[in-house]
Amino acid sequence: MKRRHFILTGIISALGAARLGAQPRQQAIDKSLLFGGAMQEGKTIKTLPRNSDAVKAGEWKIHILGSRCGTVGEGANHTSLVIQKPDGTPMLFDAGEYAGWTATMMGLNLEDVKNIFISHPHNDHTAGLPGVFGIITENFIVKKKRKNNGENPVINVYSSDESMVRAAHTIQRASDRGRRTIDITHTRIDNGKIFEDSDVSIEVVENNHMRHYGPKLSYSFRLKFKDGRTVIFTGDIRKIEDIDAWLKEGCDLLIVETGHNRPEVICKALVEKYNNVKDLLFMHHGTWVLEDPLGQKRESEKIWGAPIVFADNATTVVFKDK
Repeated sequence: MKRRHFILTGIISALGAARLGAQPRQQAIDKSLLFGGAMQEGKTIKTLPRNSDAVKAGEWKIHILGSRCGTVGEGANHTSLVIQKPDGTPMLFDAGEYAGWTATMMGLNLEDVKNIFISHPHNDHTAGLPGVFGIITENFIVKKKRKNNGENPVINVYSSDESMVRAAHTIQRASDRGRRTIDITHTRIDNGKIFEDSDVSIEVVENNHMRHYGPKLSYSFRLKFKDGRTVIFTGDIRKIEDIDAWLKEGCDLLIVETGHNRPEVICKALVEKYNNVKDLLFMHHGTWVLEDPLGQKRESEKIWGAPIVFADNATTVVFKDK
């Protein structure tokens, strides 16, 4: 009897640990922040205070759900970001671990996401996808949105690997025991324009990050806002020259990974080879930044000649007024 009680107590404890609420997770994120939650500014961008109404509509916003590469440890949110249109519509780019939870914690309504863009199928960019599908599903159940139209919500996913996306959907469906509350479509991305609406056009170009596995697996994104701004999100790259043609054309904001490239090396290449990049946002941080965030920021800014925003988990970035 005592043994059965011990086992039952252990199971209950494990379930309790698995269901940690928002406060412990928030504490873990705050504890692991590389820059202590301090506001940062670049040439044309800035971060919002962490206690602000960051998801309020009205301007383009970039919500960093996860700022780390494939690291482990407390608060190690992997790469994911939401680019929010001025009308409030969110578009999800990559979905590393804790993407869904962090989006919810930040006040983003994932059920409003209709388009998801995946740069490549590595786990630190995709492991959170079943959770994202699950949160969207549960929100439609809890909020009873299906009763309004009688149809399943449809999520459009753009990626290089349909099998990975379908597998994530299968995991969510298995968890939901076959209740069809979300449908997905998949578009296989390739060089050129992949998406356009009244606010933005999105195009991709293949980079060399996964070339050792074969061609057409890893891509970078370029977003052209209808207000004239251009934003590049590199995803993972082998080196900054992977997107040489785009950098020669220039952009207002370059969101670039630092998991495979030292920030100082990126800055040096941009200064020496390209002069049309207005601002930098570093993310997907690897060992260099994780072990010495302030030192890497200081040295990078010295080369760049201006302040640089280094992404942190659960951080919102906006453009300064023109």
